[in-house]
Amino acid sequence: MQRPWGRFTVTDQGDGFQVKRLEVRPGTRLSLQAHRHRGEHWYVAAGVATAQVGENEFELPPGSSIDIAVGQRHRLANHGTVDVVVIEVGRGDYLGEDDIERFDDDFGR
Repeated sequence: MQRPWGRFTVTDQGDGFQVKRLEVRPGTRLSLQAHRHRGEHWYVAAGVATAQVGENEFELPPGSSIDIAVGQRHRLANHGTVDVVVIEVGRGDYLGEDDIERFDDDFGR
């Protein structure tokens, strides 16, 4: 599914989980957001990602990962020159795209 920051593909899903492949273009970032019904685990497969989780920011090279708790504000950014590829595992009782509360968004959503 195309997004202003790149695209994502759902690669697997089951009872209480969903796996996505996120591709984040250079110089873009996702909205600062939180989810009421799901937590997420991000694994960086390629590129160097910047993750904001709460008030903290982390640089995540390939092979690293980070957990985001239910309700925790978070954002993923690509400050590099090549695409960042992240495998996201969402887990919770509801995994729909409408479970996003946005606090800041570069694209006016």
